[in-house]
Amino acid sequence: MQKKSDPGALVSLQKMARQLGVPVKWLRDQAQAGTIPGLKAGNRWLFCPDVAEAAVRAMAGDALAGLLVDQNRGGAQ
Repeated sequence: MQKKSDPGALVSLQKMARQLGVPVKWLRDQAQAGTIPGLKAGNRWLFCPDVAEAAVRAMAGDALAGLLVDQNRGGAQ
């Protein structure tokens, strides 16, 4: 039987980066900038997976929306 993960559990920087498929340095930089919510506990970053994944999805959505606007402007010229 597979153990179900606790939805409120916090995960390490390395594990969260692996789950998101992003470099550890990028995730640390985003957390330090406040772009992706995380908890700094001593010298460690901890993340709630659901919150971090939602933040990355929102960032991707914003980036895609910007690309679509740029493409539409380029096509109208």
